[in-house]
Amino acid sequence: SASGTFGITGNLTLSGDANAVFIFKMATTLTTAASSSITLTGGARASNVFWQVGSSATLGSSTTFKGNILALTAITVGTSATVEGRLLARNSFVQLDGSNIIGVPLTAQSITFAAVPDHGLCDVPFTVSPTSSSGLAVALAVTSGPATVSGNTVTLTGTGSVTLQATQAGNGTFASAVPVSRTFAVATCAQTITFAAIPSHTTCDIPFTFVYPLASSGLAVTLAVSGPATVSGGNVVTLTGAVGTVVLTATQAGNATFAPAPTVTQSFAVAACAPVPT
Repeated sequence: SASGTFGITGNLTLSGDANAVFIFKMATTLTTAASSSITLTGGARASNVFWQVGSSATLGSSTTFKGNILALTAITVGTSATVEGRLLARNSFVQLDGSNIIGVPLTAQSITFAAVPDHGLCDVPFTVSPTSSSGLAVALAVTSGPATVSGNTVTLTGTGSVTLQATQAGNGTFASAVPVSRTFAVATCAQTITFAAIPSHTTCDIPFTFVYPLASSGLAVTLAVSGPATVSGGNVVTLTGAVGTVVLTATQAGNATFAPAPTVTQSFAVAACAPVPT
């Protein structure tokens, strides 16, 4: 505030974000020297700058002025001066000379963009829905990471960290919104192994087959055997003739898309043959 006249000579820089509000109060007059200017930086907006003038305001020729003047008496705008803002005089007049350019400040807008949860690479394409306070359509882009976007639909293309950015460029009424980004992780897909139980056998049994374990991913399963038996041809078990417990262990190590599957085992007992009656 100023107790008397508030004068601007040269350049006045106002720095702040899009939500910053600047209020200048002066008891009597506001004046700007010829070719003086006001510069807004950091996203500050002319619509949020207010000049409360106790009497009259005079803008010098070729002034570049930003903000809204609320004068008690009159406002005079010099030759070739430009104003981004509103000129409001309560008791008298606003005087222009025909060479002035007056631009109404654009209305600020903001973007609301909810957090995006983490996903698995096997997840189907999903949508996100950022909105703007202006009601204008929000544009969505992938700024980094293994994903593509079409409209509001996100398709995952690999594992890692994905960052989505929502923007709104504004129009003749609304200023551009501050971009909002959301980051989420994409993990490998889970998989499981299905392995049916195998019944008990005796040492006299001939080689037999079993249902080979399958991974939900469709990837090949590796089988290991311990105990009195061997496995050949994929799913043929040959008993060695010894009594004991056979354990078959199924594993799937995963790949770039699928995480390793939990190990699954099936075991069965091998008993001695029943005596042959004589």
